[in-house]
Amino acid sequence: QCRTTQADEDGIVLGLIIMEQAANYSSPSSVLPGYQAQLNEDGVRHSEEKLNASANDLMDLKDEGGEPIITNRNILHLQPCTRHEETVGYRCKCTFQIITDESVEGECAGVLKYAMRSQHQVIPLQSTAFDIANARIQQVMSKLICTLNEDIARGTQNFCDIRINLTSSTFVSSWDERQCIVTLHYSAPFQCVHKWKEQAEVLIDECSLIDIELNVCFIGRSKGVKIIATGKGEEPTDCDINVSDEIWVRGERIKYEKPEGAFQHPNPRVMYHALEWILDCVENIKKQTEHCSERPVRLLEMYSGCGAHTMVMGNKMIGAFNKIVAVELDKRLADSCIHNCILNGVEDIVRVIQGDAGEYARKCVAKKTNDESWWHQEYGLLLVDPPRQGLDEHVCALALSGTFQHMLYISCGRLALQRDILRLHNRFEVVSCVLLDLFPRTDAIETLVHLKRRPEKIPPVC
Repeated sequence: QCRTTQADEDGIVLGLIIMEQAANYSSPSSVLPGYQAQLNEDGVRHSEEKLNASANDLMDLKDEGGEPIITNRNILHLQPCTRHEETVGYRCKCTFQIITDESVEGECAGVLKYAMRSQHQVIPLQSTAFDIANARIQQVMSKLICTLNEDIARGTQNFCDIRINLTSSTFVSSWDERQCIVTLHYSAPFQCVHKWKEQAEVLIDECSLIDIELNVCFIGRSKGVKIIATGKGEEPTDCDINVSDEIWVRGERIKYEKPEGAFQHPNPRVMYHALEWILDCVENIKKQTEHCSERPVRLLEMYSGCGAHTMVMGNKMIGAFNKIVAVELDKRLADSCIHNCILNGVEDIVRVIQGDAGEYARKCVAKKTNDESWWHQEYGLLLVDPPRQGLDEHVCALALSGTFQHMLYISCGRLALQRDILRLHNRFEVVSCVLLDLFPRTDAIETLVHLKRRPEKIPPVC
C-alpha cells in the first residue's frame, strides 16, 4: 500500500470533489472501444483474472534445460484493482477522433461527437465524456464538445474557426488533475491564426474553465503551425507548455515539469505504487550491504523519461545514491529531466545523458563512453523502464557484464519481459515480482521485477 501524507490526502479530497462534478458528464452505458471489460462487466474480476494469468505465464518460464525460472510462487505479489472505482477514471492522457454525427438532421445537423478506433473501425462514444479518463478530463472534454455543439445548434458561428477541419483532440492532465492541456488537431492549415486564438480564448471562458483550482490551455496544431490560448490573454512560448506536477513521497515533495506532447505515465496510481516499490527494494538492498565496506550504491537508470523515478532516487532524504546517471533518448524528456533535477535540487547527484540506451550500453561494454569517470564508479544498481518492446540486446549485455549486483526492471510488455528474464537468467535470479493493473479493463499489465546477481561459481582446485 502507498503511504499517504496530509498533502496526499488533500489531493485525494480534491479528486473526490472533481469526480462528483464529472458525474454529470459521463453515461454509465458508454461503450469502451478496444477495452476487454466493458462498463457493464466486473472490472475488479477482470483485473484479478489477467494478473493471475500473467503470474501463471511467469511460473511457466523454463530455462534451456527445462527447469523453471521461478520456483517459488510466493515471490509473485499480485495487486489487482479491489474496487470498481479503481477500474475507471484513471487515465490522465486520452486522444479522440472528432466526427460529425450523421444521425442528426435539421437545424442541428453537423453536431460533433468524440470517437475512438478499434480494429480499424471508427466507433463513436455514446456520451460527451469517456469513463476511463480521469474526472478532470471528463469535465473538460464534455464542456468543450457541448459548447461547440450549442454554437452549431444556435447557428451563431462563434467558434467556426475552431470547428472547421477539426479531426481529433488530445487531453492531458497533471497527475493531481489541477492542470489540463487540450490539443486540437486539424487536417488543413488554419484559415486565420488570429481568429482561431481569439475564439479559443472565448471558448475557455464559455466553458467556464477558468477557476482557481484549474489551469487550462488550448493548443491548435496544423501543418507545422502551433497556436496557444490560455484564457488569460498571455502569449506563452513553446517552452512554457509543460504539465506541472507536485507529488509527495514519504513526506518529501517532488516536483516535475513534463513536455505536453511527450510521454508521461498515464496512470498515477500505478506510478505511485512503482515509486514505493523502488524505494522498498533500495531499502532492502541497503540493509543487505550495511555490513560491507563498499561505497554507497550508485545507480544507472536507462529509459529515464522526464525523471519520474530519478527525482525520487536522487532525493537526499529518501534516496540512497550519491551518483546517478540517467539515459533517455527523447531530447524533450532529457531536457525536462535536467530541468527537474534543478527544481528538486539534485543536479549535483544526477547526470542526464540524452541518447539511445542500447547505443550507450554498447559503448559502456566497450569502455568507449565519453564519461569514463562516471562509468568507472562501478554501479551497484541498474534501473530500467523500457517501452513495450523491452530491453535492447546491448542493455542486456551491459547488465550481464557490468558490476551491477541488483537490477530493477519495470515492464509494460509481458512477452518482452519473459524474453528478457530468460536472457538474464544465467547471471540474475528473480528475487521478487509485483504485478499491477496498468490499464484496468484492458490486457495491459505493469510488472516490477527485482533481480539479483547470482554468486559466481568458483571452479574446483585440482
